[in-house]
Amino acid sequence: MDHLLSLSASSSLPDAALWGLIAVVAAICTVLSHIILTRRGSAELDAINRHLLAEIEERKRAQEEVIKSREVLIRQERMRVAGQLASGIAHDLNNTLNVVQLRLALMARDSDVTTRHAANLESITRAIGDAVRTIDRVHQVGNSHQTVVTEAIELPAVINEAVELARTTIEESSSLRGAPTTIEVQVPASLPPVKGVASEFGRVFLNLVLNARDAMEHGGKITIAARAQAQQVVVEVTDEGGGIKGEYLDHIFEPFFSTKPSGGSGLGLSITRGLMESIGGSVSAANRLPRGAVFTLLFPIFSAHTEVPPATHDIADDSQCRFLLIDDNNENLTALRELLVTKGYEADVADSGAKALGLIEAGHRYDIVMCDLGMPGMNGWEVAGRIHELRPDLRVYIITGWGHHLRREAPANPAVSGVISKPLDPAEIERIVKQAQAA
Repeated sequence: MDHLLSLSASSSLPDAALWGLIAVVAAICTVLSHIILTRRGSAELDAINRHLLAEIEERKRAQEEVIKSREVLIRQERMRVAGQLASGIAHDLNNTLNVVQLRLALMARDSDVTTRHAANLESITRAIGDAVRTIDRVHQVGNSHQTVVTEAIELPAVINEAVELARTTIEESSSLRGAPTTIEVQVPASLPPVKGVASEFGRVFLNLVLNARDAMEHGGKITIAARAQAQQVVVEVTDEGGGIKGEYLDHIFEPFFSTKPSGGSGLGLSITRGLMESIGGSVSAANRLPRGAVFTLLFPIFSAHTEVPPATHDIADDSQCRFLLIDDNNENLTALRELLVTKGYEADVADSGAKALGLIEAGHRYDIVMCDLGMPGMNGWEVAGRIHELRPDLRVYIITGWGHHLRREAPANPAVSGVISKPLDPAEIERIVKQAQAA
């Protein structure tokens, strides 16, 4: 019996060891399974997280694009409204200045005018020219895509002249503020000519220099540097002021936006951008290290093959032409007729398109028609079209306060020989008379 019990006990020992081994293996398998599952779950979780982050980034980018698009639309609408307002003001002012300029031309032809009075008349005429250029700059607000007649300008001369104009003002204000300010010009004389209008861009640089002075409360140095780069000339105007606040950088070129506490119209930089874009250039602003701001202007290099200057002629006063003048503004109509008569021409007048057509249909013969654009009933384009049907040989010129910005429309209209800007330059009369005689 004891022997049997001994055998039974000895045979159970391997079974216990086996079961123990199985238990260990099972435990190891469980641990390994847990590790594998944990790693797999972690990998899946990481993948899900990456996917979510990608979606969040994509939605964030989409939202930013929507915000940018909305801001662009708002800016375009603001520019459109500002452009309409500026255009209306420019038109009305040009109409008023037209009467003044025509009357001045009449006074200048008066034999009783003394030398002193003649000098005064010339001074007033120059002032009107300055006013017209200012009005034209205001008209450019919101009209940056218009085409302007450009010329080859030498930037070194334009910049140096602007700096000299600004220097006296800056020196006086620096002395009053106790903030010494200097201007350094780094513009090589060898720069190629660029596209532009010298009188306009002289004012652009003057405005940028004075803005730089205003930005430096405690004084500092203003630097104007220029260099040729590919088919452009790059001009940088830098200051040592406090820079431009980040929230202002996207708005400083908008019309009527100003960071000055008082005295700023908010139009200077907007007009600058309009001018630069109208010649195919650009202007931008940025902050610079360690301090200050920089305005960068990119000018296209002038190409003589793409610019054709208008032909001009000096014509004697005894050229004989018969005019028909059409304008609903009696003061403009009367002043222009009187000027033509003093030059030896004959002129009939009509205060509407209908009356003008009646004169032509009645058999009155004319060589030149000068017709205002904005009239009640039929506008200038419509009147020109009707006249062209009746008298295809008759030269019709549109006169308007928007003339600088409508010149490009005339070649596309066979009924119109040209567009004349208000205020009317008396020399323009001689030019169109010569055209009529040569036709």
